[in-house]
Amino acid sequence: FKYMISYSATQDQQKDAFLTSIPDQHAQKIFRHYLPLVDHPVDDPAKEGLFIPSKIKDMAAPDDYIVLKLDKGNGSMKQKMVQYLLDNDDVHVDELLWEID
Repeated sequence: FKYMISYSATQDQQKDAFLTSIPDQHAQKIFRHYLPLVDHPVDDPAKEGLFIPSKIKDMAAPDDYIVLKLDKGNGSMKQKMVQYLLDNDDVHVDELLWEID
């Protein structure tokens, strides 16, 4: 894989500890970011929060294979993200994984 990026509103020490078990050649391709997430596109994510579909649109190349995994919790925000993906052809996700509460 090219890289894996994880966005979360709060830090999870258990998930961070898991990263130490990943071989170095893969661990250097994994990035974790902690910042507020929002359910709509914003002008300034650093101030307003990150809308994941916008980040995918900004970062993904046309030939990238995109897997989006949504963790459980805050279902209404995640439903809005999925609806945005369905309504906007300019953001592509090849696989969507959704953890159910």
